[in-house]
Amino acid sequence: MATGPKTTMILQTVTRTTDNMGGWTESWANTETMKGILKKYRGDERVVSGKENVFRDYLFTVNGKTALRAARTITEAQRFLYGSRTFDIVAIDDIATMGNQINIDLLEVV
Repeated sequence: MATGPKTTMILQTVTRTTDNMGGWTESWANTETMKGILKKYRGDERVVSGKENVFRDYLFTVNGKTALRAARTITEAQRFLYGSRTFDIVAIDDIATMGNQINIDLLEVV
């Protein structure tokens, strides 16, 4: 089991609708609130589209009944919010494929 202070994150799901001009409009809606442990892996700076961005990798670990539910419902198409910070879901790992502990790799662009 992972240890550390509990962090409450909001899981969001996207809905895409066509804008009738060949593009999409995205709308994010809160799906559920989850408690777990948020730990920072590393951070680095990269130039993307001529602008310097800071990328930070995090691990969000969820245990117990929340993990069992998360193992069945969370996908990489969703994201997490923590205050004003947004985290894209990169990968989901169900430890021992039992749903007792889920590790979710997150990427935050600052």
